[in-house]
Amino acid sequence: ATWMPSVRDLLMATKQAGKPIFGICFGHQIMAEVFGGKAEKADCGNVVGVREYTDSHGRHFLAYAWHQDQVTALPPGASVIASAPYCPMAGLRYDFPACSVQYHPEFTEEMISGLLHRGRDHFIDAQTADKAWKDIASHSVSINLDSHQIASFFRDSQGG
Repeated sequence: ATWMPSVRDLLMATKQAGKPIFGICFGHQIMAEVFGGKAEKADCGNVVGVREYTDSHGRHFLAYAWHQDQVTALPPGASVIASAPYCPMAGLRYDFPACSVQYHPEFTEEMISGLLHRGRDHFIDAQTADKAWKDIASHSVSINLDSHQIASFFRDSQGG
């Protein structure tokens, strides 16, 4: 895409300026690539709905997911802060003020349900959409998922 070089340049300039960066989904993937890792199509195919992840302390949590690409090679200086069996690098923290996640902490049930409704048979097949709706109906995802950690990340990254 014609806009990708600009995004890559912005990420590098932001890193060089020492400003904090937080990426979600595609942001997670492009950050990994820009900073020396790799992202590509997931072997498991399109991942949509509610998924369970494990954080770096071994705690399990549920989050909304919607992706078909994912990080497949860890960037130098990055560490894994969230993972899942199908997505080993679902969250990364870098050795500079940056972190990113593959899942969607910003989604609400209404948001993902609306996307599924609008996208069914257009940009997502009916079978995948229907399975995702069942996932959403049978699981509860925290409305404040990662909010405290993300706020702390930005607060702590401001430096003195």
